[in-house]
Amino acid sequence: MKISVTGKFASGKSSFSKFLSHGKITVLSGDDIGKEVLEENKNEILSLLKIKADDDYLTVMRKTFIEDEAKFIKYNNWMYMHLPEEIINRCSKYDDVIMDAALVFEWQIDEYFDLNILVTDGDFEKRFLRASKSRKNAEKNLYRMLDKYQWSDAKKKIYADVCIENDDTLEELKVKSDVIFKKIFNTD
Repeated sequence: MKISVTGKFASGKSSFSKFLSHGKITVLSGDDIGKEVLEENKNEILSLLKIKADDDYLTVMRKTFIEDEAKFIKYNNWMYMHLPEEIINRCSKYDDVIMDAALVFEWQIDEYFDLNILVTDGDFEKRFLRASKSRKNAEKNLYRMLDKYQWSDAKKKIYADVCIENDDTLEELKVKSDVIFKKIFNTD
């Protein structure tokens, strides 16, 4: 079974995916795959964005995106042309896989998956606080831009097969994942 776990940044997708896997199902990260695609195509992307390639190009990219939203859009458009296909290619290598990716619906790859689970936590400030704890260089303006170009939870709910509200503790999120796991795999 191929499962997508999607939602806005820092909504709890990765934690939910890990819990849902029960250590038995491979979990792939859209963020990690995106980083690999960026690294493999770094020169092309930096050239497109007119950014000088150096050792600290990621910091320069973040700063550029905050200063020039058009370059952020150009980067996202490039990724849109490459990353969804790579995600599907990676998932196709497994009979059972969980893909943790924010833009499943936006990229229109939801039809590839047998089950699309949406993890929601609509509060930007709460999600940014989570992101800033796990990512040392979290830039609030960049996260606002990310949030701006993602579909709203309300729109994603239209397409999701299952919606999980992440409005409590990690333990509660784990309990919710266990309920879904039992339903999917008919276990007691």
